[in-house]
Amino acid sequence: HPTPTHFPPVPAPPASSCLAWVLLRGARASQARPVPQRTSRGAATDGAGEVGVGVADTGADDADADEAYDLWAAEFPESAASGFFHGRPASRSNFVSQLLRLRMALGAMGRPMSSSGALKLIAQQPAILFAPRPRATFSQLALELTGSTRAGRGAALAALRERPSLLLLPPAELAMRGKAVLTDESLAGSLQLTVAERMSKAPVADDE
Repeated sequence: HPTPTHFPPVPAPPASSCLAWVLLRGARASQARPVPQRTSRGAATDGAGEVGVGVADTGADDADADEAYDLWAAEFPESAASGFFHGRPASRSNFVSQLLRLRMALGAMGRPMSSSGALKLIAQQPAILFAPRPRATFSQLALELTGSTRAGRGAALAALRERPSLLLLPPAELAMRGKAVLTDESLAGSLQLTVAERMSKAPVADDE
């Protein structure tokens, strides 16, 4: 019988080679993933142009929140001095969350409204930053205008651009007034004159 041939054991690759292989795989994987694009205000997009919350969004939050705070403080200087707005904390540091809350309420499919769009509404009526139930009110407005909370979002946004104070109304009041909410001029005046009254009556804690 032939004598068996014995081969020396093959040494394991050094740890540095394994590490290099892992790093190479990670680099290739990162190249395959789409990189969020930055909009003019620093918000991240998913490549399809829809504004969403992403890593790039956090860089713009402070600047956008500062702008929102300045708009609000100019309208309500006494509240700005006290740091409270009808029982709600309202220091400058609170406005990152307040602005994002508003943007999420007016967004679609889990993505927030753009900061620039929200700031245009805030410039007209800064109190909407503290709207008691912005998401529910916006959905009710869409329903009253078109009969659909989803298909009516465009009509509801158009109405808010004309009259941002509608966001301060409770959903039940919108349901009672229906489409007349857009044509009742006395209501328009009332919304501007009774912001403090509405905010004081609204619950401080909400579910949004």
